Amino acid sequence: MPVFRIECEVDAWPIPSMSIGKVGSGGFSQSGRSSMKTAIFGNGKFRVQLLIRNVQAEDSGNYYCKANNTHGNDTMSAIKLTVISPSEHVSQ
Repeated sequence: MPVFRIECEVDAWPIPSMSIGKVGSGGFSQSGRSSMKTAIFGNGKFRVQLLIRNVQAEDSGNYYCKANNTHGNDTMSAIKLTVISPSEHVSQ
């Protein structure tokens, strides 16, 4: 069962609001195949993780990590997932 995981870590204070989403989808909706969790490591270090189980072709796309607090926000959107289904593999 293929699994896709994105982890984003930020160094920020005060505590940021963090999210991971799919570009063009208006966010990421958690389902039975996915989960998102955040962790605090202390000293202003925070991490958010998105885990998608049983990755499917519709999960392909560009993903982003976003963090914001009272001092501002930052987004990293250079995460690309391409899912190739077994039926697309060509053997010779």
